[in-house]
Amino acid sequence: MFEELLFETGTQIKLEIFRSLSKRAPGQYTYQEISEATQLTYSQLTKGLLEIEEELTQANYLTQPLIRPNIGVVTTEMAISTDQYLEFLLKESLPYHFLLATLLEPELGLENFCQRHFISRSTLSRKMRKMTIFLKEYGIQISYHDFALTGREDKIRLFYYYFIYLCHHNLSWPFTISQVEAALQVEKFAKFFPQNGRYVSRLMLTIFGGVCITRIQQHKLMPADARVDFIFEANPHYDLNKLNNEYGLKKYQSQAEARFIYFICNFFPFYEMPEDPAITASLKTFQTVANPVGKFGDRIVCFVAETLQLDLSRELTNLLRANLYNSLLAFYIFSGPFPNLISFLIPKGNHKLIENEFQNDIYLFLLKLTNEPEFQVFQKSALPLAKMIRESLLPLILRSNTHTRLRVAIASEPNYLLTFNLLNFLKELSFVDVAYFQEGKSYDLIISTLATLPTDKPIYYWQHEFGTRNLNNLYQRLLQHFMQKNGI
Repeated sequence: MFEELLFETGTQIKLEIFRSLSKRAPGQYTYQEISEATQLTYSQLTKGLLEIEEELTQANYLTQPLIRPNIGVVTTEMAISTDQYLEFLLKESLPYHFLLATLLEPELGLENFCQRHFISRSTLSRKMRKMTIFLKEYGIQISYHDFALTGREDKIRLFYYYFIYLCHHNLSWPFTISQVEAALQVEKFAKFFPQNGRYVSRLMLTIFGGVCITRIQQHKLMPADARVDFIFEANPHYDLNKLNNEYGLKKYQSQAEARFIYFICNFFPFYEMPEDPAITASLKTFQTVANPVGKFGDRIVCFVAETLQLDLSRELTNLLRANLYNSLLAFYIFSGPFPNLISFLIPKGNHKLIENEFQNDIYLFLLKLTNEPEFQVFQKSALPLAKMIRESLLPLILRSNTHTRLRVAIASEPNYLLTFNLLNFLKELSFVDVAYFQEGKSYDLIISTLATLPTDKPIYYWQHEFGTRNLNNLYQRLLQHFMQKNGI
């Protein structure tokens, strides 16, 4: 989704080809192999490859031709990563340059921007159409007159944060302030971010700090929001004076900025391990002081446990609650959709789908629940919440022994050299029980090198010659059958 917003179709095709090549070990590959992996036509593939070769050669990323007559594509001399190639392509992305300029050079103005890039206003408006529609979903508008994004400041900051992170990762620092300054500001709040100790999380927080400082210096400030007051009642150690006497802010302004960062501390985390000590602090935030987020989350947990007849351990239940509370907090504060990492990566249509009966049950339950006065703030969020809740449950159910595992049978030639990769893969999956196929026994799925078997159960056709290249597709199929079996 992110690339659709920033690039023309031809550039997206080049990225798809480049990613396919980068995933493979350096070597030589036929057009047919790449075409099968990318689902591109021969003409799309050859055009894209020629352009990639020309670009990388001119930029000194390629010392030998990528395309070799009568051989195919040789990748042994490619000295550039996928992230580097993405950043390289951004040089030609008008939406990228426009959005970056509205953040870093708001004084530039529309006329000067158009002159810099040798374009007309109408061309810019046309190139920004997809981005305009995307932003509108979150109540953010592009003001060409003001050369700025307009709307809620918290949503605008989140948008710029994800935008810059996905464009640059850790390759370069686009801000005018230094990376050191941003890191120092993040350090003031670091201990309150549960995932601060992770390498990638720290990089992301520094980018977030860069966005916040940039906006503050431009006097684009956060207003105070009384709805987050319960967070500070539950966490008296949150110091609202950490930004006093900085950036020329008045006391009430610096406290509003600190309040926003503490909100982010409780919005960003998503816990994966039940033993994470930060879960206890997270639960305390939402259970100490009465608040709509905690009450709403508890009602959802009860409904889900009853509907799915879940028997989760106390630790897994706490994990579910902590993640649910943090997610609900954002929907509560924003009163509807807001920019998030998933929205940049998954096409919009996929967010609006009711994928199965369980998700629909959650959705109908949320519609009913949000009719209650104290939960009406969540009404606009029923559909994305239903999807989020279902997907949050899946990893917990995969780890729970109370739900039926997937019974998988292998019907293949009895040759361990041919099947050991498949067997090892299946034995590592916590939600799968594997056995050799026997006629008359009951299975949920059969993996077979034979197209037909004496069974009415679904068969996944296995081809030895594809080896481990089968495994990604097989995993998706196994997960799909597991979810169907458990009604999720």
